[in-house]
Amino acid sequence: GRGLLEHRKNKLFVENLAMIDSSFLQIIEVPFLYGNGLTAMNGPNKLILSKALSQKIFGGMNPIGETIQFDGETDLTVSGVLNDLPGNSHLFYDAYLPFLWTSPYWTGNNQATYVKLQASADPRALEQKITPHINEFIAQEYASENIPVSADDFPTWKLQTLSSMHLDHKGFSHLGSNAGNPMFVKVFTWVAFLLLFIAGINYINLSTALATQRSKEVGIRKVSGATKTQLVSQFLTETVVKSLVAGTVAILLAELLLPTFNAITERQLVFLGGNLYWMLLPILGVAFLIGLLSGIYPAFVLSTFEPIKTLKSEVGSISGRQYFRKILVASQFVASIAFIIVIIFIFRQIHFMQAQDLGFNTEQVVVIPSGLGNTCEKVDQLKSEFLSIPGVSSVITTTGVPGARLPDWELTIEGGDGRYTPDVLFTGEGYDKTMGIQLKEGRFLKDNIIADSVNNFVVNETFIRKYGIEDPAIGKKIKFSGAEEFGQIVGVVKDFHYRNLSVPINPLIINARPNPSRWYTAIKITTTDISGTLQSLEQQWQHIEPGLPMEYSFLDDDFNAQYAEHKRFAKSMLYATLLTIFIACLGLFGLATFSAQKRKKEIGIRRVLGATISQVVLLLSKDFLLLVFIAFVIATPFAWMATSTWLTDFAYRISMDWWVFALAGLAAIVIAFATISFQSIRAATSNPVDSLHTD
Repeated sequence: GRGLLEHRKNKLFVENLAMIDSSFLQIIEVPFLYGNGLTAMNGPNKLILSKALSQKIFGGMNPIGETIQFDGETDLTVSGVLNDLPGNSHLFYDAYLPFLWTSPYWTGNNQATYVKLQASADPRALEQKITPHINEFIAQEYASENIPVSADDFPTWKLQTLSSMHLDHKGFSHLGSNAGNPMFVKVFTWVAFLLLFIAGINYINLSTALATQRSKEVGIRKVSGATKTQLVSQFLTETVVKSLVAGTVAILLAELLLPTFNAITERQLVFLGGNLYWMLLPILGVAFLIGLLSGIYPAFVLSTFEPIKTLKSEVGSISGRQYFRKILVASQFVASIAFIIVIIFIFRQIHFMQAQDLGFNTEQVVVIPSGLGNTCEKVDQLKSEFLSIPGVSSVITTTGVPGARLPDWELTIEGGDGRYTPDVLFTGEGYDKTMGIQLKEGRFLKDNIIADSVNNFVVNETFIRKYGIEDPAIGKKIKFSGAEEFGQIVGVVKDFHYRNLSVPINPLIINARPNPSRWYTAIKITTTDISGTLQSLEQQWQHIEPGLPMEYSFLDDDFNAQYAEHKRFAKSMLYATLLTIFIACLGLFGLATFSAQKRKKEIGIRRVLGATISQVVLLLSKDFLLLVFIAFVIATPFAWMATSTWLTDFAYRISMDWWVFALAGLAAIVIAFATISFQSIRAATSNPVDSLHTD
């Protein structure tokens, strides 16, 4: 979590701190810039810094042995500085310190446990032993608290390899924003293959379309004794060499353009880095394979020309292969149209999540994270001082605000026979007004009612529904497991999305218990002079954390930040879609050019006989537009399946309206027509005399 580090009166809030035990670095090997991982945590109160944090505090000097105070209470000695770790590492923390506090309960799962296995150990067999071993201690804890449990109440423990953690992290909550999304990786892998597929189709189409230009060469080589195998080898070699050259250039361009790509898509991808050898060989291998697959069909087409016909220029346009070429053109637009449909739904889903009624009001709520352990306690004591500031309507302290992850606590319901683990929020009077949450029945918590701060609760509608609370819910006896006395439900709030719309609303309980410490101060302001109110708040904050700046954010910005990864994904998909359409249009443009050139005399004759420009343009365009329409029909079910799969990641999602598919099909037809119309109009407006004089 978050903490305050102080060195020689220089104070710095650090967001990502982690606590580790003395053996952590003996199991997890990480690179050190200064210090030694085997000894860095030996002895009490040691501190390990990341390279970036060390430079921020100490500049370029070696800080080993320096003293830093943590949260104004504990002196820690710097014993190591870590070197930079790759972006896919789950160890994204700015500093590591020893366990200054920990949960004593087996029923709490607040720490990550790392296990180094012997070389001969079978992880799956070990899992079978770990589960009953740990659950035995959990059962003893339940028994000591007189909590009735069944076999279904105990978890099944799993082992997970570090190498898979970045993308396979279900159930592992210590990754924060560094967790990768396997769906995104799969999607962009398919995007890459589709782009290569479309580019390969372009090569096949244009190579076979222009085959007549090399027909005399083939005839002469055959007359000179060249075999079909030799011709195929020659043309395949040409294609593979072109692909390898293109692959080499692509590697250089990718490395040069990656910073720009990262800036556009807000990512931190690394291409070559230190793995130059292992990156070059696979990429060049793929380039070789692409060249081979793209060149096979054109090579066999060229090698089948008959020498006599080619030397007499009787090859024509290889009309027997026109259908295959049309199939290839249609397949390009199948991918392009599918991309258009999917990207429209992606942007609509993101807009839906941002525009959806969340059940609370995020506007003009200032969120201030606690810097020190007693910060929120001071805020509660000086609440009247904050409320006296013009424009401030309410002030509350809380363990969580919408968008922040809430812990789950075990609960006992009088007369219930199950294990209940709702999400829990500790706060006080005014939380409902500050957040704009609506009460369904009962009342909200009151600071002046002692029972509210001990064991009375406010719950949400999902709590009532999921746990089968019969009406009336007000007065129902519940308590935290292990608590001595039952409290009661005093209020029910309407469901609100305290997490993003990717996940369903969970059962939630709200309690005014002052301990554990609250971590946020939330202030509702109702004024247009936001900057003036913030200045007044900052002045008042000096009574809370003297000498420290007031770090704040607005709740609406924080909540929408949860969708940042989906926005980056949508932006990346948009560029991929545009690139796909561009490559498909390049191929279509080339074929339209070739078609117009081959039908030049026909166009001239039609113009002489009175055909209008629009009639000629329609003549040259209709076959291609028909192919695009067929591609739309084929692409629709594929796009529907892809979109349905993507939307399953969201608990609340848009409907798949038919007009999106129609719009995508219309857009594809317009794009295709715009691509071929240049050549069509150019051919239609050319001088018929020049066309008829052409050899």
